[in-house]
Amino acid sequence: IYQDEQFGYSGHITTTSQSREDRLNHIFFWYQPCTDCNASTDPLLVWLQGGPGGPGTFGAMTEIGNWYIDESLEPQKRCFSWCERHSCLFVDQPVEAGFSFQTDTNGEAITAMDQLDLTDTSPEAMRQVHDVLTQFLGIFPEISKAPLHITGESYGGLYTPNLGVRLAKDPNVNLAGLAVGDPCID
Repeated sequence: IYQDEQFGYSGHITTTSQSREDRLNHIFFWYQPCTDCNASTDPLLVWLQGGPGGPGTFGAMTEIGNWYIDESLEPQKRCFSWCERHSCLFVDQPVEAGFSFQTDTNGEAITAMDQLDLTDTSPEAMRQVHDVLTQFLGIFPEISKAPLHITGESYGGLYTPNLGVRLAKDPNVNLAGLAVGDPCID
């Protein structure tokens, strides 16, 4: 896990692939603790980008996160961010979106498209995000009791309720709500 007091925490959390026992998914996350609240008691937002296949880092950098990249490719502080009063967890999912990638069980990157075990359903993608969230809360136990809100946009309108169904059954998660913007719904 990479830690920077200014930018937060980022890294990869490993989960199983959709259907192949010889594949591992390394899902990238970027955690931006709130800058104007108490991260242990104020809401934690899990951001699910649309697509499908839009990385959560897109939402972090272009929509709701603390930072954006200027014309000179330098990070700049955003004048308004959801991460001021909420801690935000951005997840690049499904695997192969953004900085997420797949390896075999020996750690060798899978680069041939016909060898990848790509995630092809929203419920399966959210099973993997649930695994990521469970491990994430183990790494940051101080926020494990914070009210958790699942948020997303566009195709996130399908991801959000699928993750909500899973988390509603998980006694270790303090699920407080769902929110979607311009959602794709079914």
